[in-house]
Amino acid sequence: MRFVKRYWIVVLVLFALVFVEAWRYRKLVVYGAFITFTNSNCKLMDVLSAKANSVTGNDVEAELKRNSRRIRTDPDGFELWDTPDGEYWDLKSSTVLSVLSEQARNIYTNRPDQSIRPGDIVFDCGASIGVFTRKALKAGAKKVIAVEPGPESLVCLRRNYEKEIQNGTVVVIPKGVYDHEGEMPFLDIQDNPMGSRFIRDPRSRLTPKLTSLPITTIDKIVADLGLPSVDFIKMDIEGSERYALKGAEQTLRKFHPRMAICTYHLRDDPKAIPAVVEAIGAGYKMQCGACSITTISGGHFRPAVMFFN
Repeated sequence: MRFVKRYWIVVLVLFALVFVEAWRYRKLVVYGAFITFTNSNCKLMDVLSAKANSVTGNDVEAELKRNSRRIRTDPDGFELWDTPDGEYWDLKSSTVLSVLSEQARNIYTNRPDQSIRPGDIVFDCGASIGVFTRKALKAGAKKVIAVEPGPESLVCLRRNYEKEIQNGTVVVIPKGVYDHEGEMPFLDIQDNPMGSRFIRDPRSRLTPKLTSLPITTIDKIVADLGLPSVDFIKMDIEGSERYALKGAEQTLRKFHPRMAICTYHLRDDPKAIPAVVEAIGAGYKMQCGACSITTISGGHFRPAVMFFN
């Protein structure tokens, strides 16, 4: 009898602790249940891990900051950094540590079937200064197509891969990827170059500098370069993902590359992006990657990345 009483006391205490935590993060629990029941590919624990992912990201970035140093700044304001991942030329706003934090947590390749394999031809869409490009090369990629429209990011990207560009291992495409060829207004956010984009975000508190930059399609790049295959596509292009995927229809059908697509920029990304991939009809299966907490439209939880294979 005494054992039974103790058992129920323990059960009640555990239940109370779970209830308290669930109430603290009630929005997360409700959203987790919602996204799980409305999308069978998303698991509840993927969503419930959002808070831990946020804390882990901050810890990783703090650790990188402690172990990195600025070597010098050139006359144009570009900075050369020494990091645990090697040296990088970086933008004036020092974005390298934030990007390195993403790569350290393997947000684009954290599932066994989503890894980059030796001999792969990889698309790095939204290459920025080339942190993921370096990760792909270290994993054995034969060639990386680094797609980046931002003028300042391109300066750093070309400096960071001067030798690889010369020998053809890295091909820089100084354009954005979209669903058609041409030019589009580009919002060059000076205080946050990583957030610069082709789609205006009226919620942004930052003052953008509007310019016009060229866009192309992944299908056109593949044809122009005569690529024999495309094995992996990483895409982090600030809300243009759904349009870039439409411009990759032939590539997806012909080569069926593994894909890691960011889905946190626009509120409906977690639904719209899988819908685009499904409509292409290339037989992809989708998995949710790590979930994140975003402040877009008042704050909510969503998969930071979705995987397609």
